[in-house]
Amino acid sequence: MTEATEIPNPADEPSGGVRILPPAPGTRHHYRYRLAKTVLADAPGQPMWSTGGDPKSIVALHHHAGRCDQSAKRIREHAELNAQWTSLLESVGFNVRPGRCGIVATCALPRTVAVVEPVGPAEEFTRKVTFPDHGVGGLLRLEPTYASADYSVLTDGGDFLWSVKTIDRGIAALALHWGLPDDDIPTTHVARGHQVPQPPPSPKTAPPALRPAAVTLLRTLARLDTGSGVTFHHAPAGRWRLEDGSYVVNDRTFHPLESAGLIDVGDGSTDPVSVTGAGRAWLAAHPQTTGRGAARAGS
Repeated sequence: MTEATEIPNPADEPSGGVRILPPAPGTRHHYRYRLAKTVLADAPGQPMWSTGGDPKSIVALHHHAGRCDQSAKRIREHAELNAQWTSLLESVGFNVRPGRCGIVATCALPRTVAVVEPVGPAEEFTRKVTFPDHGVGGLLRLEPTYASADYSVLTDGGDFLWSVKTIDRGIAALALHWGLPDDDIPTTHVARGHQVPQPPPSPKTAPPALRPAAVTLLRTLARLDTGSGVTFHHAPAGRWRLEDGSYVVNDRTFHPLESAGLIDVGDGSTDPVSVTGAGRAWLAAHPQTTGRGAARAGS
């Protein structure tokens, strides 16, 4: 086991525009599948979609029998749906290209840093795995046998998940269990008796200047959020409609508010959206000078 090494600062590793989803225990699909599900689950045309032959891609297909170019009507419908699916996938960070009968999407994922350290008595052969950027992890326990040895992948509470052959595969299995990006997992191994190195603190930056549409969304959420959040339903062309209201907002309008920590979008799909303490502090520091935008949003 090697000495502790410095953990890369996640603030130095931009996500490349890919939406960062919160951890979700019990995940069985890779991160790109999770990401696509946030926008394709209720997409127009109800695409048939899944990972393609390359697990790093998402393929969305149309429902029909016969050839794709069977009629001008079908060609037109496919083009319209392809444009809408493309807009939805691009809104969460995918790069999209035409496929044989639909579209193919992929994206580069941010890194998931892991820290591995021994826990408990040495004879228990157990290591603790932590993903410090996300505050989750699990355990890896060596299970010696007569002919070989496997690693049991366990939750923090000791529940068995999988059995793997190597530590690296165990770390990847835990990343999958939590629904974290697992393309690239730099790992720091901490020797027994050493402390886990802490990443350098991220520089404190003020929230970015917000566009009028984002400010209107934040004020609307703050007015309607009474503690349980505000529910939106998916609307065509990459937009969201306020429940019991006519306010419709583009998906991309949520992104700067979420990135600045002003709102919490949950899973980015079905969870209610709530305003954080930082969001309400921003509003207190930026009093509204006119009520036209808020009145229009609440209509």
